[in-house]
Amino acid sequence: MDDDRDDPADHDDPADGRGDGTERRDAAEVGEDRTEFALDEWSVEDRELLDRLVVGEGIAHVWQGATIVVPAGAQFVVDELIDAVESGAVADPSLFPAADEGEDDPEWDGLDDDVDAQELLGGVFLAADRLRRRASDPEGVLALVDLSATMASMRLPFGFDPVVWDDLVRAATGLAAALTAEPGSDGDVGDERVEELADELRARLRPLV
Repeated sequence: MDDDRDDPADHDDPADGRGDGTERRDAAEVGEDRTEFALDEWSVEDRELLDRLVVGEGIAHVWQGATIVVPAGAQFVVDELIDAVESGAVADPSLFPAADEGEDDPEWDGLDDDVDAQELLGGVFLAADRLRRRASDPEGVLALVDLSATMASMRLPFGFDPVVWDDLVRAATGLAAALTAEPGSDGDVGDERVEELADELRARLRPLV
């Protein structure tokens, strides 16, 4: 089957629009002092994911074939994003709010709204523990859906590794999506799978609570 995905690498001209509708950063924003990352061996999907991650970080960039070009000052952040994509331990950046212009790196800004990370994770752990026993547990469902949304909307808590936090958010929001899927839809994975996902999330959280 032909792959009709819009590969960011196909847009050599930085003025070209991107297929996913995200604004392409102009080449002038990248500046003269640049760093290039050649990603010829990556799949279209991985390049698209990296593109979304870089946009989510507010980093100016352009694609030259399968090479992403970024300001030299952003090379370490982009290098970490590349490592995260390659390892598979990264959450979709659409789950996180973009940093406002002029804000410090949100990675070190702590939490929004004074949310206590340990208390939050403890609540998620208890909800997952209920759901691994019974997928339809009403308290577990309500708590997990609510708390996973909080996790997805907050910044990286102080002291947490970004990859570890992304993995937790992805597991929690994935379970929430399974819990709220319409019966018979593609997202409806069944009670047994929900209980497996809850057990996996609980196992991830156990060393942290």
